[in-house]
Formats: sequence, C-alpha cells, structure tokens
Amino acid sequence: MPSALGSTKSFLAMLLAAAALLSGCAGKQGGLADVEWNDQARRDTNAWMIRTYQGQQVENAITRQHTIWAHHFVQGTTSLTPRAERDLGILRDHYLRHDGGVLTVRRGDASDELFEARLAVLDSWLSDEGVRMASVTVEHDLYTGDGKRSTRAAQDYVRPSSDEPYNYHQSGDK
Repeated sequence: MPSALGSTKSFLAMLLAAAALLSGCAGKQGGLADVEWNDQARRDTNAWMIRTYQGQQVENAITRQHTIWAHHFVQGTTSLTPRAERDLGILRDHYLRHDGGVLTVRRGDASDELFEARLAVLDSWLSDEGVRMASVTVEHDLYTGDGKRSTRAAQDYVRPSSDEPYNYHQSGDK
C-alpha cells in the first residue's frame, strides 16, 4: 500500500513540472502570451469546435445506419464517390474495432449485373482495408415480411389511421 508521503512527493513533482512547463509558455519566445485572442481567433476556434462535434455526429450516424446507397456510386458504374469512400472508411474503422458488423447495400435502379459488380467492389474495398469479410453480414435482399431489416419495412406502418393523435395504427374505428 503506498504511503501518503509517497503520493505527496509525486504530487509535488508533478506540480513543479507543470509550473516549469507553464512558465515556458509565458516567456518572450513566442509563447501563449504572444497569441492575440481577437474575433478571428474566436471564430476559428468556434468553427473548429462545431466541425469536430458535427464530425463525430456524422460518424455516429454512418455507423448506426451502416448503409451504402446507390448515390455512393457514380451513376451507372461501380466507381465509388468521395462520400462513399468517407463512409466506408468510417465503417471500416467500426468493423475493425468490433470484429465485424452489418453492411446494408441498397440496389437503387441498378441492374442485376451492375448491383453484383458493386457488391464485389465493396467486398474488395473493405478486404483491402483489412476487414475480415467473414465477420461482416451484407444485407441486400428486399423485405420479405419475415423479420428482415429493410427500408421497405416502413410500409408496415403505412396503414389507415384515425385522426386522433397517438392512435397511429388504428383503423379509424372508435
């Protein structure tokens, strides 16, 4: 068990080191004292904070959605757009951290041949980035009504409803 004297000595050593470092920042050699905190500096700092926060939210949304849409490809091709590469990079990091996950791929208006080629491009891209594709479940089937996830699952919620609030799935009977 560490003694109180040992922790006091450690604390004092850290305090002295911090004081030495901080005194170096306030010197005449271009330290913090020379930085002008004007309106432009405030704007730049605020913009950086907002971009950082929004960037984290975008990454969270991409990870949560885990979907590659038709607009992630150049129209009529298997070429990835810059947005697709950004989104796949975020998903790659997620799959590597969590040893896999789910990737949903939406067909859009792609032909069967083009869609299969796009799936191959995604598989190749993620594999080349170090993702073990055996640990990634790729979903691309249409909704069949048997519990599979899909954007078409929302059709289950498009049913006649009453005009009263909070009675979303009522048939209108009172």
